[in-house]
Amino acid sequence: MKFSLIVCIVWLFTHTVSVKSQETIAFTATKGERNGPYISYHTMLANSSAKFNPLYGVFMCTEPGLYFFTFQILSEKDSDLRVSLRTNRIPTVTAFSGSKTSYNMASGTAILELEVDDIVYLFIEEGDFYESRQVNRAYTSFTGYRIGSAASDESGGGGFLSSIMGRKTSVAATTGAVNNIGPDVGKTSDSEIDTKDNIYNLLNTNNNTNTQINIDINNRNTTKL
Repeated sequence: MKFSLIVCIVWLFTHTVSVKSQETIAFTATKGERNGPYISYHTMLANSSAKFNPLYGVFMCTEPGLYFFTFQILSEKDSDLRVSLRTNRIPTVTAFSGSKTSYNMASGTAILELEVDDIVYLFIEEGDFYESRQVNRAYTSFTGYRIGSAASDESGGGGFLSSIMGRKTSVAATTGAVNNIGPDVGKTSDSEIDTKDNIYNLLNTNNNTNTQINIDINNRNTTKL
């Protein structure tokens, strides 16, 4: 009887862990408003178990694995736009929209291997973006979802992002250059932590990651699109 009870408890525990690992983690945030070099989002189209801070547009990983991210953002008519998708202050994908005579869309996509407490967000590196004042229209969007488990580190896996972050030592606490192999001399490369990125201090100040924000898009001095 005792053996059967132990077997049941073990089965329930493993089943619970298995169900948790299969839990859908996904989000889509739209209707952006500039917040310094970061983007605040007025609308969450979907949020399934995702830890997301709409004030700074930050997704925080709570379940390790492979994640898919995609974003789009519209440049202002009179401004070039350069925006990067960042992980723990490291630019991973950069999109550029170059035109000072018309509105142009910048977009990017990435599959990232994340660990618990890794953060992913958009960072405006240059220029400005436009968001419509129409309630049912949004030109800024940020989407992410977990697509599966990550490769085991036993075979030296982990991918490029893991290697430049020094997974076996520290991730969030790492500072300074890791592997300066970027093509832009004198600029933050794709493998270098941007020490001017203040996102961790901002998140520590704003601890409520799911707080609702009130963005007054109608006050933007731009033409309706």
